[in-house]
Amino acid sequence: MACRPAGALADAPGAFGSALEHEQALGEEAWRAMTRGAAIFLAVAGGIPIGVVAGVGRPSAGERGLGAMWVTPAWRSHGVAALLVRAVIDCARDEGCAQVGLWVPADNARARRFYERQGFRATGHSRPFPGDGEPRSAR
Repeated sequence: MACRPAGALADAPGAFGSALEHEQALGEEAWRAMTRGAAIFLAVAGGIPIGVVAGVGRPSAGERGLGAMWVTPAWRSHGVAALLVRAVIDCARDEGCAQVGLWVPADNARARRFYERQGFRATGHSRPFPGDGEPRSAR
């Protein structure tokens, strides 16, 4: 399948808050636990998954997080990512959430511009992601 977590992490390791080796070592129960309470959306073309995003709970009530966003390289710049973001926002709205937040690599200008076009705005907060030490900006 084109959209396995290993494929996404191998393709864009700096875009995720984890390392491929760590995720491959997780057992099925750990994967199931991570998806409890999450809304996972797949973009599919011709029966093949081409993108994935997760809407996950956040510590504050009334907020969802957008995470694990990835689109297979052949489908980038074709509107797939915008559809996936819209799915998370619509789901959050249906659940009564007032806000959707995410973390973006501070040095990824393309991603920052994309999320700004989707209506996200920088908060001024940043933090390093596990394993890479690079700052991520909250949106």
